[in-house]
Amino acid sequence: MELQQKKYLITGMTPNAGGIEAFIMNFLRYSDRKKLHFDFIVNFEETIAFEEELLDYGCSIYRLPGRKKHPIFHYIQYFRFFKTYAKVYDGIYCNLLSLTNIDDMRFAYKNRIPNIIAHAHNNNDVENPCLGIRPFLHKLHKKRVIKSSTLLLSCSESAGKWMFGKDTSFQVINNAIDLGKFVFSELDRNIIRRKNNIDPSTLVLGSVGRLETQKNPLFLIDIFYHVKQICHDSMFLHIGNGSFYDEMKKKIARYHLQDSYILLGSLEDTSPFYSAMDVFLFPSLYEGLGISLIEAQANDVVCFISDTIPEEAILIENKCFSFPLSMPAVDWAKKILQQEDLIKKERRDNFTLISDKGYDVKTEIKKLERIICNEKNKANYT
Repeated sequence: MELQQKKYLITGMTPNAGGIEAFIMNFLRYSDRKKLHFDFIVNFEETIAFEEELLDYGCSIYRLPGRKKHPIFHYIQYFRFFKTYAKVYDGIYCNLLSLTNIDDMRFAYKNRIPNIIAHAHNNNDVENPCLGIRPFLHKLHKKRVIKSSTLLLSCSESAGKWMFGKDTSFQVINNAIDLGKFVFSELDRNIIRRKNNIDPSTLVLGSVGRLETQKNPLFLIDIFYHVKQICHDSMFLHIGNGSFYDEMKKKIARYHLQDSYILLGSLEDTSPFYSAMDVFLFPSLYEGLGISLIEAQANDVVCFISDTIPEEAILIENKCFSFPLSMPAVDWAKKILQQEDLIKKERRDNFTLISDKGYDVKTEIKKLERIICNEKNKANYT
């Protein structure tokens, strides 16, 4: 007997091609479209990341007003939308950085959507003041999310415990990637370096992440400034966009790094850039897991990360160095340059090693697909 296709609403897409967006796109690309169809709820008027590809797949994109800008209109439109479309969908899949806004889940529950999935992608919320309203809302909504969700998922143990509570059961879905795309390529290295006027012998540091507080982007400039003082023939490639862009530009100019620190903006395909790098930096204040760190390790780049990154994200231990954020930028720079011999080593193919640790997208998405299609996960509204 042929299974009926299940229709899901997906939340979490933004205009920035970040980690959640990469996860969602991998889910879409590698799931069986005969079994699952995805449509999207977004709170942005502007084009979201991968929008053209989503439309090519036949996905609908529903633009609903954000709560912050249009609170009254937001609730009116959400009420109308779920009243109209709730019966069309088998489930809603909410990709969460925190529980400060759970309107998608709340309206889905009120309108009795059969499957409500909450997926944790973060393990902290330090962007907000300790006594501010957002941490309070996160704590307040925790019980409601646990009660209304039919399935709790997380990108890591630490993210799940922070999002849902230490005593709550959830399943970990690895932030798996298309490993074949991220294996080191000499051709990609030469092309990217040539396009950015970088000599083959130049030491290239890089990072992939939003220009937001969580990713600690200004600290990256500090680290590179001190690297540059010691190793003059060095460059930095930074992929990502965000609210810190203008401040980044000013700081780069203040340090006279305009010719060596390149802000590349948000890119839908970051894979060739890892091959151009010699060093990958990831000094985040907190991370659910860090999908770009997985990508960098697949490429066999030497990685220098903050000790806030979950341990399960460290897959290649002899090429991944962890430091406290309290350590000054100058010391990060010295530690990086002390690994000169390792940095110059020929890159390996880490496909099998990382696949064996559960980060091959084709395997992990099939696992997620089986979980979602399991009829036992349906809500009981009686």
